Amino acid sequence: MIRWDRSRLWRNSKVAPRIYFRWATPADADATYLGWLNQPEVLRWLSFPSHRVTDLKRYIRSQVNNVRVSLFIIHLGDGTNRKRDQRIGTLKMVREKDGSASLGLMLGEHRGHGLGTEAIRLGCQYARSVWGIRRVWCGIHAENVGSVKAFTKAGFLVRPYTVRGEYVSS
Repeated sequence: MIRWDRSRLWRNSKVAPRIYFRWATPADADATYLGWLNQPEVLRWLSFPSHRVTDLKRYIRSQVNNVRVSLFIIHLGDGTNRKRDQRIGTLKMVREKDGSASLGLMLGEHRGHGLGTEAIRLGCQYARSVWGIRRVWCGIHAENVGSVKAFTKAGFLVRPYTVRGEYVSS
């Protein structure tokens, strides 16, 4: 049985000074999360069609085990009108059988400010520190320019004629 502990955090301010990760729980399946999923810019790239609270809860439960992890990206805020420690997106990682890890990112808001790149770098560090993984890859639609830019800024190599990116840590 999984113990849902909202206080479990992953943070490294040297890698990602403006964000940290918090474990996703079924309680996070709310109107905010549904709102992100229903944004046309997000919906265009998703691989699952259902967007109901019950489906989100089931999805979150299925993602947290010894092979998969689903994390919320939390923005520390900048002291303006934004709330501190605000959820801004999700990061999903899957430990693959070949010893690599796949990484997926969804930003619900705050796109274009480098927060996705920070989340990708922090996710790679998580894979290396927690799972001992040295090779992280992602699948990106070639037309998803924002994702391609964020992953390449984070150090991923885009393979020609494919939609896969790969980051190999030193």
